[in-house]
Amino acid sequence: MSCTETEPNKTAVTNLFKYSKMLLHWLYEKFGLVDVFGEPGRWLKDFWDNPPASLAKAKDTITLVYHQLAWTVDHLGVADFFQRTMAKIYREGDQFWTQTAIEGAQRYFEGKSMMVMRPERGYISFVQILPMPWYGFYQSPVWEELPELQKIRRIRSLTKSSDWTLYDIAIAYWPGSNPMEWVPPFKGHAVLSGSSTFVTFDGRLYSFQADCTYLLAADLLDDRFAVEATFRRHGSVTKTISVTAGGHTIRLGGVDGFRITADDQPAEAPLDLGELRVTRAGDTVSVLLPGWMELHCNQGSDVCSLEISRWLFGRTGGLFGTHDNEPYTDLESPDHLRASGALFASSWALHKCRRPAHIVEPGAAAPETVSVRTAKRSDGFCWGLLGAPQSEYRACHRLVDPAPFLTACQQQGDENRCVAVRAYVEACRHRGWPLKMPNKCVQCEIDGKPVFEGRTVRVQGETPATEVVFIVEAKQCNANITARRSIGRLVNSLSIALRLEKFATTKFAVVVFGGDGVQDQPQVLTVNGQIFSRAKRTVQAFRQIKPGSGGRDVFGALRRAAMLPFSAGVSRTFILMPCSACEASAMSIDYTTLANAFAEQQITLHVIMDGDLSVSKKKGKLLGIDRNKAWTLKDAKKLVGDAALLKHVRTPKAQLKLCEPLATRQTQGAIFSSSKLTPHPRTGRLRMRQLKKWMLVFGKRVALTARPQSCQNCECAADVEGTARFECMPCSSVPLLPSDLEDDIFYSDDA
Repeated sequence: MSCTETEPNKTAVTNLFKYSKMLLHWLYEKFGLVDVFGEPGRWLKDFWDNPPASLAKAKDTITLVYHQLAWTVDHLGVADFFQRTMAKIYREGDQFWTQTAIEGAQRYFEGKSMMVMRPERGYISFVQILPMPWYGFYQSPVWEELPELQKIRRIRSLTKSSDWTLYDIAIAYWPGSNPMEWVPPFKGHAVLSGSSTFVTFDGRLYSFQADCTYLLAADLLDDRFAVEATFRRHGSVTKTISVTAGGHTIRLGGVDGFRITADDQPAEAPLDLGELRVTRAGDTVSVLLPGWMELHCNQGSDVCSLEISRWLFGRTGGLFGTHDNEPYTDLESPDHLRASGALFASSWALHKCRRPAHIVEPGAAAPETVSVRTAKRSDGFCWGLLGAPQSEYRACHRLVDPAPFLTACQQQGDENRCVAVRAYVEACRHRGWPLKMPNKCVQCEIDGKPVFEGRTVRVQGETPATEVVFIVEAKQCNANITARRSIGRLVNSLSIALRLEKFATTKFAVVVFGGDGVQDQPQVLTVNGQIFSRAKRTVQAFRQIKPGSGGRDVFGALRRAAMLPFSAGVSRTFILMPCSACEASAMSIDYTTLANAFAEQQITLHVIMDGDLSVSKKKGKLLGIDRNKAWTLKDAKKLVGDAALLKHVRTPKAQLKLCEPLATRQTQGAIFSSSKLTPHPRTGRLRMRQLKKWMLVFGKRVALTARPQSCQNCECAADVEGTARFECMPCSSVPLLPSDLEDDIFYSDDA
């Protein structure tokens, strides 16, 4: 049994409307207004019910407009708002139309200025009546006592206090910039943060602990795909996620989460497997079923998000719910029966589980005492982000209800509070409102020690280090780079040349673009799940390249390479192997923007061009050029260069277009010919003697400009994909500012 408390003033206003209507009806009958207006009224009613043909369309239009207005008024709650306003005026309106004696005196008092002058006594007095008190020249007038301001305050007191602004209203009602998202059905979006926090397709949140394999989501009607997860409460691998489609299975897991298996065989990203596609960007591994499903797992922050097509509305099932805009049905078993806790989890288990799962919904927790609630509200982290009106996440509070996320955050220990925050950030991102993770939840690593986002460390090392990235266009000109181990010899030669110059052990990465399928767009090629690897393993990445006929966006590939997670304090050496000219019309980023980015990140670009350099003499000895010198076979013994020969070399601007000035002028890099890397056109054999000298010269020239600054300030920052990485600048150009983890805006409840 329950009772509802009714607002007395609202009831009085409702009765006022009711009895006023009864009074008007009585007056209408008492004074014979029925006879006066009866006949015209009946005529108008008959005319409206049976209009002439010429006015029938006008009647339909008026009727339609009337119903639309009625629906709008009802939908916006205009009648209820009007009754609340009248109740407010009835209860507090006397403050507006009444006044105190002092206020009346102030209103009707007409102050006059008065001046008294008595020159014979040397006395001059001037009195100016002010509309507000002013007690002395040592302080400001009391402007708050102005009658006009007091009236405005009384009017404002009639309105309900709120933290809403026009900005919040725009956020709450703006449908987004994508017209496809304006009308249902909408795309489904679910989140798994860590191994314990679930956000279903319809926004329901619960905590989950299990030791078994479960179905997260699947197309239950046409069986297009299935997403599974295996959880382990103990051990080094606590979570493994599998995606099955078209008879193929992709599995993500491993100790670091970056290991990929395809049909139970080790695989690397990027990958095309039937209809499935796997890519890697920073710490995020994505499994795509184009048109139907996208799984994105950021292994660095341990959060996975699943997005499914709008056409799967009401056709899914699993721990992620049913995707039918009804949160109530999210915890249903496969036979559509309401379940909860372990029963719900076991209904979606794919194997016999040794122990039941443990599920807790934040809203289903036991009631808390006032002291417990006060203690949680004083928590600067959870309450400051997900509860306080001044939170930096406030803009998304109108789009995604933070209450269950706040409860989940407060129920976690100090080490796991970021799990619920990550889930909320991911839910907001799906609603079109990207949020930044708090500094305490993002960290980089240097020498095995964590560095939180926003912190700056000074890197000073006697041993220089560089990290080399090969950017390879997957076209026919690079089809045979792995033949006769030529690319392996090149990587090994670079490693040796840098080691001879006292560099630390060099790591290599490979970015591919311009191929077919998944290798069309710029993608990083992994080795054993890692982006950077040692020289001996780098050849495995080159073997994944498949020549095709994709795009020619060289600058896009260079930008992707610049976003890789480099180590702190190292220089960044790029080696571009293009088959196409860098024409501005084919680039996704303009030359100036890319050149500035390379300068800020201290990137040196070298180009191994397709074909030979054009020179008027000593053609067979020329290997490469830079801005100041030409490099020949003579430099294999000692790197000297030939400035005189450079005058006879034709700049390869016709073959490279914008890549030529980007390498030689903007980044102090060099351009070398690839002819020595390919087999002889007649014999089909590598010219080993010339190849070795070419590699020696190229390695020495790369080492010449690979030495990093001896002192660098490196700040830990997260990019747009959520990957934490260091951004380093020379100590001479950027002062080291003290940083504090409390830079995050956390609020405690002062009320």
